[in-house]
Amino acid sequence: MADLFQDKAEGWDTRPIPAQISEGVSQAILTHTPLNADMTIMDFGAGTGLVCSKVAPTVKRVIAVDISEAMLAQLAEKQGQHPEKAQKNQ
Repeated sequence: MADLFQDKAEGWDTRPIPAQISEGVSQAILTHTPLNADMTIMDFGAGTGLVCSKVAPTVKRVIAVDISEAMLAQLAEKQGQHPEKAQKNQ
């Protein structure tokens, strides 16, 4: 299957619309979902991690899942991981 975000992933976090949407989703989750430090959560469609990076400090573990290897590679780089490891853990 073609990675439809291959050419978009690198600059995704600088795009104003994804950033604005992700901020709203993050705030809604943090405001309306009772999270705690013992929880493991999944971010399905995590992309570059704009949402899970805001939620992660409130939980024990975040499992980020995305169909785009390019988006996961960007997330892994932000987290200081090797992109190859992130792709294998899809």
